[in-house]
Amino acid sequence: MSCVRPQTGDRPFRNNLVANGGWGHVLSGHPNLLVEPGFAVFQVRVNTDIWVKLSGTVACGVDARGMPTTTISHGFTRTWFPSMKTWYITPATGARPGTLIYNRAQRSFEDLWALPAVAAP
Repeated sequence: MSCVRPQTGDRPFRNNLVANGGWGHVLSGHPNLLVEPGFAVFQVRVNTDIWVKLSGTVACGVDARGMPTTTISHGFTRTWFPSMKTWYITPATGARPGTLIYNRAQRSFEDLWALPAVAAP
């Protein structure tokens, strides 16, 4: 099984598809190092990155009639900051704004001092 590896900015997209069909990708970021001391004025932060982890599995099989089948599962984990909205846009029409399928409000700014460590893909 092969996957296309598109470029994301100046970093290559890492192909994490493993032999059992599992896959995962983590996007993360942190403030400019010159800004971090401003956070430390209130309290030192152990973890400074906010992140999103997408993961799942791809399974191939055959149905009772001998026709090929594919099952895709997915999962989504993230830090509570910032807010997150996910829209589904019909590929055929590209109509915007599309359908809102995920809407998670941002929690308190205090959560920036209690960020979990960046998840592994």
